[in-house]
Amino acid sequence: MNPFEFRPWYPKGVTYFIAAGASSYIAVVDKEAVLKFPLVPLKETDVYTSTGLQYRRNVREAAVKGLAVEEQILRTLGQHPRIVRLIRKHEDGLVLEYLPNGLVGLCLPWLQRQSLDWDQQYPRWHLSKVLRPAVEILNKLVKYQNTSVQASLHPRVLIA
Repeated sequence: MNPFEFRPWYPKGVTYFIAAGASSYIAVVDKEAVLKFPLVPLKETDVYTSTGLQYRRNVREAAVKGLAVEEQILRTLGQHPRIVRLIRKHEDGLVLEYLPNGLVGLCLPWLQRQSLDWDQQYPRWHLSKVLRPAVEILNKLVKYQNTSVQASLHPRVLIA
């Protein structure tokens, strides 16, 4: 079996999956809670090469460490209306508050209105006009250092 292929596994209490990230799955436990757990189960049942098995162990170890850090952060921050609530620790991960409408774009529409596109805010002609003097000064400094005697013995800037 391919060690780089991650197939969903179902810890106790999981009803269905809602998301997957780089190292963890998020699955619904009930209408008020989700379980965040590593991509790789604790005990592998499939046969892998020793290299593949080591890779999968490393992925699990990184995910478990990440979940431990997340748990510590959530416990330190405590409860707040804008922070996902940690309900409890599960044998396979963390049980978190289920926020079915928890998209930031929906919760904070003002954020979308406030953010301006860089090109709209600073057109290219404006940036080149503002940055041209600085670029010219840098070019002169680089040319000067490359032509000096000391620079030829110990060059400070290499230009391709």
